[in-house]
Amino acid sequence: MSRAVENREDVMIEKYGREYTVLLSAQRYQELLDAAKNRVRERLREAQEVVYAATAEIPSEEIDEIVRSAIEASRKERPF
Repeated sequence: MSRAVENREDVMIEKYGREYTVLLSAQRYQELLDAAKNRVRERLREAQEVVYAATAEIPSEEIDEIVRSAIEASRKERPF
């Protein structure tokens, strides 16, 4: 465990000769979480750009109506 914390090394733990789990320092774990969140944000930004480009010619009133209708239909499908 000290290798993971003091040396910031990822330590693979094996069980019956197979990789079982990894021990990380809290700092390394946070770095991995932050990197994953950044990837999600980047993918969302890219998706937004695609949607904006695809809907550039559609009037905002028409988009509002499409969204309102979709929300209304979704609410009607709920069992509660």
